Amino acid sequence: MLRQLALLRAWSWSPNGRHATFYRLSSTAKRRPAWVLEDLAALVRLLEAGELKPLIAAMLPLERAAEAHELLAGARVVGKVLLTPEEESS
Repeated sequence: MLRQLALLRAWSWSPNGRHATFYRLSSTAKRRPAWVLEDLAALVRLLEAGELKPLIAAMLPLERAAEAHELLAGARVVGKVLLTPEEESS
């Protein structure tokens, strides 16, 4: 955690004019719901435009949720593990 804070602080000092901050969705939604709606709308626009591409490590059917949990718990994946409602095709 301290390493992450240090990296975040260092990135905020970068000369490219960018800055970084923590964003906790649950607490921000309680304090500033309009901000969250704006941010989610911006994310959807970026996804639709293809400018934001989430890294998907695996897509597994819901019946393989235990396997998805094992992947995440073992830190053996880079990216998101998605559970889909469809059954696996043979």
